[in-house]
Amino acid sequence: MNESFPVGHFDRWNHVSAFECEGNMFRISPFDAGTGRVECLSSFAIRYAESMAVSFIDFYRCFIFPVLPHESTNVTRVTIPSGTVIDGITKTALDWTRALEKVTSVKDLSACTLLPFAGVVAARRLVTASRRWCPLCLEEMAGRERGAVFEPLVWKLEEVKFCSRHKLPLVSKCPKCQKGGSILSLPMRV
Repeated sequence: MNESFPVGHFDRWNHVSAFECEGNMFRISPFDAGTGRVECLSSFAIRYAESMAVSFIDFYRCFIFPVLPHESTNVTRVTIPSGTVIDGITKTALDWTRALEKVTSVKDLSACTLLPFAGVVAARRLVTASRRWCPLCLEEMAGRERGAVFEPLVWKLEEVKFCSRHKLPLVSKCPKCQKGGSILSLPMRV
């Protein structure tokens, strides 16, 4: 499901430009890079917004949307595509990867998507349309220093039904609020 917001409606962040953040004062990296449990791009984008102490919607409107390629120069609404295309093998995934690399100065964010598998596997029905979690993994992450919780890319794969670490089925309801949700919706944190 796409969410639309009027262009220029930036609330408290309308005074901040992407240039002001190029000093990388918000420097974070994807968790578990280079492993089978690398953080997915949508999770990284959400955590990055949190590190800036802004909502994901404001982060998207002020920083990501302005650097995304646009089909039309007369854009009146800001639309957030579903996470299935952001974490998958699509042009949108490539556009978001490039935009986030530019905004965050973090290189090789394509490894947080399935883009490296383009041309190797079929993109159709590869990624789930809803979020799924391993409750024990979430507990372990929350118990770590700083309690940073993230969503591994492997949890986005439609064919993956169980956590490889705990052998438990992935659940589609948040263990805390008991709600399900799409990838980039409100609220986005587990």
